[in-house]
Amino acid sequence: MNRIVVIGGGNVAASLVPALGDRVVQVYSRTHAHAEELAPGRATDSLDSVTADADVYIITLVDDAVAPTAQRLARLNPGALWVHTSGSVPIEALDPLGPRRGVVYPLQTFSRGRRRDFADIPIFIEGDDPAVGLLARSLSRRVLEADSARRRRLHIAAVFGCNFVNHLWAIADRLLGDDGMSFDLLEPLLRETLDKAVETGPRSGQTGPARRGDTRIMESHKRMLPPELADLYSRLSESIIKMYRQ
Repeated sequence: MNRIVVIGGGNVAASLVPALGDRVVQVYSRTHAHAEELAPGRATDSLDSVTADADVYIITLVDDAVAPTAQRLARLNPGALWVHTSGSVPIEALDPLGPRRGVVYPLQTFSRGRRRDFADIPIFIEGDDPAVGLLARSLSRRVLEADSARRRRLHIAAVFGCNFVNHLWAIADRLLGDDGMSFDLLEPLLRETLDKAVETGPRSGQTGPARRGDTRIMESHKRMLPPELADLYSRLSESIIKMYRQ
């Protein structure tokens, strides 16, 4: 696995390519500058120019692009190992590419410009070829198996635990900004909330007016919010109340 092609130049690739190091012989991205930034002199913006001389091809594209790209590259190198990095795309999307296929799904949020160290990122793998596990273990110390159904459940949990939470932080930032305050005032609170959730479990760490059933405070808060946020506040509060009634 000394010659690797990365297909995609987005957020995942921006951390994956440096982690793979000199093994990367080519990076494809529709935006040539993105591929060139990751692999100077080894970039292409044309799928027709993807080299057929590689041991491993890693597809890091957005979910909807994985299957069409597999169809497009179906006859490129059927003896190579082909993997994708998606949490929600089934392994069968790679079937057109040949018998050696797998999934290497890093459970982490990636943003361009923030390079992540793969060593401690949990990587969930699927595939019969032993090379799938070898590839994952060359990147991370935390490699686990997960079939497509289990990987989708992991992805859903990550959406709740990461994407939705970050959206709520953005709302908090907006509310503070409207009153001339900075989001960094919440940093000690947010860090303690995460530490407590990891150490004792998020269910036991829940606090706040909904957990206490303090309807007077909740109604007061909603009166201070615009209608769309008051509705969201109510729905989240109801969800908390329901969880602790069980």
